[in-house]
Amino acid sequence: MMDYAADCSFTVQNLASRIDFFIFAHLSGYVVKALLLRHAGLVWFISIMWEITEMAFMHLLPNFAECWWDIIFLDILLCNGGGILIGLYLCKKLEFKSFHWASIKDIRTAGGKIRRIFMQFTPVSWTKVRWTECGSPFSRFCAILFLIFVFQMIELNIFFFKHIFVIPSSHPVLFIHHMILIISSAPSLRQYYLYVTDRNRQRIGTQFWFFIANTFTETLFVLKFGKDLFKEIDLVYLVAWLLIQVGLSMVAVFLIVYMAKPGAVSGRFGKRRRRHTPGSAGNDSLDLEQVEELHKHLRDSSADESDGGRPTLSRRRLRSRDRPATSS
Repeated sequence: MMDYAADCSFTVQNLASRIDFFIFAHLSGYVVKALLLRHAGLVWFISIMWEITEMAFMHLLPNFAECWWDIIFLDILLCNGGGILIGLYLCKKLEFKSFHWASIKDIRTAGGKIRRIFMQFTPVSWTKVRWTECGSPFSRFCAILFLIFVFQMIELNIFFFKHIFVIPSSHPVLFIHHMILIISSAPSLRQYYLYVTDRNRQRIGTQFWFFIANTFTETLFVLKFGKDLFKEIDLVYLVAWLLIQVGLSMVAVFLIVYMAKPGAVSGRFGKRRRRHTPGSAGNDSLDLEQVEELHKHLRDSSADESDGGRPTLSRRRLRSRDRPATSS
């Protein structure tokens, strides 16, 4: 096992010695996190909090010990930052991509059939997420705090498993474990997001409950088989880590919610950007009630057209509401 804190002199030779396969694994991990969370503030905060977690537990896990320039330049800026930028760039591209699904039997060319096979592993559609928005209730604030805590526990469980059961990083079991986490976390996060953001939902999906149960079961395994290891834990570090986690998480989530408020983000030259609220003209997003009302009007209007009659009053109101407001 390489000792990353053996020589902390900031030289080109030491910097080059840290470039290995784990750089790619670290970067690709944050690409996946950005694709799952789709929120720059949340992913950046989780990445910084993980570096604090490493410093708090490096007396138990020696591979957590790193040099200051390794943490800042390689971990936070290169791996975390690069992965987040790539992931968010892919999210932005997928948001504006049109997905055209056709049966492979209807495709005549061999190249088209091959592309369709690879498209089978891509999402059916891509939705822009809004973890925070103006008027978010306190329950959503607590839900995001819980999400940050779960991400920290998942990462810690992986490294404790490797240390307690002496599993090398190149072992295929770790790769399979990572793939299962990625595959199961995608629908779990989607179900959790829908429950957190949609006030009409009363229950969370079963996939999310299974994911949480699996995470806490892994934590129990770590506590059971790492009894000798945890006897050496420094309670000062543990308490400090918990306080920092709770304190910084509350501050970060508050700032994220504040930045989501209309006019909270200052633009260039100090001018405030105008953000459209759900009821303002020119807004490109509708809330759930507006979407349901729109669908109802469209169904009424389609029924009127099928009868050959004139548009009803509700349809004329819908058309007038869609027109931009004119100043008198």
